[in-house]
Amino acid sequence: KLQRLVSVWRYNAFSHHRDGLLLYDQTSRCSHSCDPACFYSIGEDGALVLRSRVWLEKGDELTISYLHDQDLLKHTAIRQQKLQHYWRFTCACSRCKLYLKECRGFRCRDCLVGVWYATTANVLEPCRVCNCVPSQDMTEKLIRNEDEYVLLVENLDKTDLPDIETVYIANLIFKRHWFLCVMDTMLWEGSQEKNVVDSTLEHQRHRVEFHESFLAWCREGKEAEPRADGGCQTKRRRLLHKAKPASHKVGCEGGARVASQGHSEWKKK
Repeated sequence: KLQRLVSVWRYNAFSHHRDGLLLYDQTSRCSHSCDPACFYSIGEDGALVLRSRVWLEKGDELTISYLHDQDLLKHTAIRQQKLQHYWRFTCACSRCKLYLKECRGFRCRDCLVGVWYATTANVLEPCRVCNCVPSQDMTEKLIRNEDEYVLLVENLDKTDLPDIETVYIANLIFKRHWFLCVMDTMLWEGSQEKNVVDSTLEHQRHRVEFHESFLAWCREGKEAEPRADGGCQTKRRRLLHKAKPASHKVGCEGGARVASQGHSEWKKK
């Protein structure tokens, strides 16, 4: 019983820089999703505020991400590996079940404009610009290059901006890939600290473009309309000015008190 109690605390608590681990009456019951319906913030006093990322209807499940935002950009195998290691489960959310992996893009070698996106079976889909399909030998070579690049990027020192810049500029293989966004984030943060305006804006623009493409795939799947540069747009995105705001306070917790607000209700498990 003691081991079970410790495990419940360990796997359902939220980290807090001042108070260690905090357990909440309702939010700690939320399931994980790699495309979560909600996000949360924890204040200095330990109060947790839960907000929606999407428009919710009554009865919709409130999911959160157990992973850091940066990890959410990575592809399925890496996300599932982290969740299995730290929380002892294999994620089977709607995003993990997607056949096409929106965060693993390879520059089309034929037109040099479009993107070959990888599938769960490590097969590259035809370029949406020129419809070129890579050969099996080319695909295998690109997947090996991807594995090597993952190790290279994960071992970068985020304080060594010249080294990151060298690796970033040398890339001729990948486009709209998660580890390019990781390097854009490192360079954006470093440029901000050094007050290099042009570089800060450039890498922030790249991050925004990646997130737009990533969110379009998560929300619309293959219904997303391709752009010439390999990105995508959706009818929902074009009509955002007519839509209701998605971010809305769903609930607030502090200790044992819960205040349920907004257009959604807590779902107990």
